[in-house]
Amino acid sequence: MDWSSYNKRLTINGTTQRERSVNQTKYNILNKAPTNPSYKKIRLNGEETYLIINTSTKPYYKEFESLPGQKILAGDYVEWANNFWLVYEADNDDEVYIEGNLRQCQFELFWQNSNGKIVSRHAWVQNASAYNNGESGNNTITLQSNQFMVYMPYDDETLILENGLRLHMSRNNRKCKPYKLTRPDDIANGYGEKGVLNLVFTQDEYNFEEDKLVELESGKFIWICNYSSPTPPPDPTDETANLFAHINYAGTNTIRIGGNKKKFTATLTDKDGNYLNMTPVWNVEPVGLAEMALVNNELHISCNDENMDQSTLTISVKDEHSGFSTSVNVLLSAF
Repeated sequence: MDWSSYNKRLTINGTTQRERSVNQTKYNILNKAPTNPSYKKIRLNGEETYLIINTSTKPYYKEFESLPGQKILAGDYVEWANNFWLVYEADNDDEVYIEGNLRQCQFELFWQNSNGKIVSRHAWVQNASAYNNGESGNNTITLQSNQFMVYMPYDDETLILENGLRLHMSRNNRKCKPYKLTRPDDIANGYGEKGVLNLVFTQDEYNFEEDKLVELESGKFIWICNYSSPTPPPDPTDETANLFAHINYAGTNTIRIGGNKKKFTATLTDKDGNYLNMTPVWNVEPVGLAEMALVNNELHISCNDENMDQSTLTISVKDEHSGFSTSVNVLLSAF
């Protein structure tokens, strides 16, 4: 008998009984998983793969088991069932598979990083106002006071978030509803290589001058608090590099509801303030809040609906030829 060949066959699945048992379990899972109703096709951090998800748990909370050899960390994103899910917990014991749980992300947060780039993260958001009545104040003034507990991945963009960061947090884009970061916590849920960042945001006051409704390349409009317009370096060979677009109007940037139409004109100047020919292309967001008319390239806006009181319009204009643009926020007010 060839004992050498026999020993090789004996240890092909492991050198010990325990190792062979572990490898056999892995084989059985991989072999039988595709027939399991919980075997789901997902995207893990953007990559297509499969995950065993227990769909009988709570609607917005799911337990999962990874496939053998599959790496999944707390702080990863799972795209499944037309939603983003945050891997909230993932067991470090990955000898056979990884157990953990998911939380459904119900909101996408947007902000600008230090370079002016707009960054977004899907987040699991919980109301953290159980012990306040929604208002804070003194004998002089009363302010709204609501709080959200926000969970998102700990990564290169989120790790530098600091107290004072202001974000719009509402599914309604008609008005900006800012919340200020008042407690970042990167320790409590910082398990494993990645981890989950825990943030508390407290309701803040709208800054009419600095909070802007911005259009993304996808055509989607979002609010960015304390918005700073990115300024790419000018091309020295571009003769239009020192052109500036302007929106002009009389009085303040407020439209009185029930009042006269407010007129807006656009101009284009060079760096010395000389006026140049301009073909303005106007845009107003959100649509449907006010009546608009274009008269000889002049934009006329009025509003007679008192339900629009304190709503904000973002008026933008772009020169059709040079592409230079600018925008301004305008308040609809009944008073």
